[in-house]
Amino acid sequence: MRTPIPTCRPAGEADPGGVRRIASLVSLVSLARLVAFELTRLARNPAPWLAVAYVSLRDLDRPELAHWGSILDIALVGSAITGAGMFVAALPAAVREVRYTGGTALPVARRARLTALLVAAAIGGAVLFLIPYAVLVWTSGPAPLAGSVTPAAFALPLLVSALGGTVGVLVGVWTRSWLMVPALILLVAANELLTVDVRVVDATAIPGVFQIGGVADALLQPGSYYSPGYWWLAPAHLVYLGLALAAAAALALLRHQSGGWGRALTAALAAVCLTGSAAAYTQRYEDGRRMNDYEMDVGSYAPWAGPVPDHTCRTRGGITYCAYAGYEQWIPYWHAAAAPVAAALPRRARGDVPRVVQQTFGRYPWNGEADALRDGLATPIDYWDPAEETPRLDLAEQIALPALGLRTYREYDCSIRGQARLPVYLWLVARGSHDTELLFNALYENRWTARDTEQAAVAVALLDAPEQRVARGLEAHWERLVSPGTGADEAARLLGIDVTDTHRRRAAEFVEAWRGDEPEDAPEEADFALVAPVPDSAAPPCR
Repeated sequence: MRTPIPTCRPAGEADPGGVRRIASLVSLVSLARLVAFELTRLARNPAPWLAVAYVSLRDLDRPELAHWGSILDIALVGSAITGAGMFVAALPAAVREVRYTGGTALPVARRARLTALLVAAAIGGAVLFLIPYAVLVWTSGPAPLAGSVTPAAFALPLLVSALGGTVGVLVGVWTRSWLMVPALILLVAANELLTVDVRVVDATAIPGVFQIGGVADALLQPGSYYSPGYWWLAPAHLVYLGLALAAAAALALLRHQSGGWGRALTAALAAVCLTGSAAAYTQRYEDGRRMNDYEMDVGSYAPWAGPVPDHTCRTRGGITYCAYAGYEQWIPYWHAAAAPVAAALPRRARGDVPRVVQQTFGRYPWNGEADALRDGLATPIDYWDPAEETPRLDLAEQIALPALGLRTYREYDCSIRGQARLPVYLWLVARGSHDTELLFNALYENRWTARDTEQAAVAVALLDAPEQRVARGLEAHWERLVSPGTGADEAARLLGIDVTDTHRRRAAEFVEAWRGDEPEDAPEEADFALVAPVPDSAAPPCR
């Protein structure tokens, strides 16, 4: 007769599985308490808080219109600094652990203590950067943040900051020395303060600024930046940073791993993570370089670099503005630059005013300064600081030139020197400027000499004249003024403007400042060795 199998365990007999579950729960609770303890100790170190304060204050006042692409690029640099602060805090804690607790009878094993320190350093680094991250987003320019961001991209700066603390534990465990702390502080300070006045591109030295943080920059953003919104690069970047963090933690634990099999498994895990991180880095780098090469060769946003947002168009004051979805809050700033020019034009000339269309995810201006104007489009530049005159002047030029019949003028293919269109053009562009020193920045002429002072004086006189008088003159004599055969001196007569000696003196100062200290017969030289020089010969008159 078969012995019946008991269906329940006799009272008093222990359940091995239950005991293991209870032991695991106790271990997790102990680890959590250790992590909280280590976080408290790390928080007492001033280095992370100094890093947070520095990054937050550095990014506190950014006056330009911002979008998520530029914000993420800035955040990645800031997260490296907070990561360095957490490195400075975590390294002494790791050194203290490995140097002074070896012979101490403690209720928790060293491996568990190191694990808790690693977790605390990673969590502390990530949470630490949330403060400057929030400051950067909250204070990003005069308009709400434009564009969108993916979760993978948003998490990248948090991983970078977390990696700093983890690497601090790794270095402390293996070196058992505090010397890396002052070394890192000196390195970061040198990167922030020291510059060299030359950099090398394609084996050619050109003027510029080089910081020793180039290596750190290559590690932070392999191959390319994220601006304006290359979020398709983020997954490989996330894998690279995540596996690097896991590899650093495994290597730190390997230093005090006991048992042959345990050490072998930990070493294998570290090797796999390092290999995967290197592969992800290579993928991110190659994708970034491929995208940059496409941009430079073709002059437009790569079509395979992610979806392009749809345009949203609005009409204000007779001008149509088309911004990408999420960028509509930039339209008022474009309107403030374009509207004064359009309003000063005679009504019969306003039909030539181009549409203002954002091209951040389209073609780029170096692909042809006049291509967009030929198509009836004006392109606002991406970097727009309302306090600066350059972006306003750039858009004002694009609004004025088609009405004057000068769509290709910005390509230096013709000259308006001596024509009535020159002072009229300068008046249209510079009348709303807060800085008249930039008056001649709107000119695209190969040569400009003191002999041109008289026509410059007409432009200065126009700016001093009442706007209503000039506007009435434009309304009455527009066809004559935009004719290539009408001279600059005749423009003053048609518009009823008196050119005085004061105007001539100011014009002479402007011409000298614009031309610089070179002699009038000096050849035109390029600023950079890699850029073709501007031709010395005068361009033909614009027709």
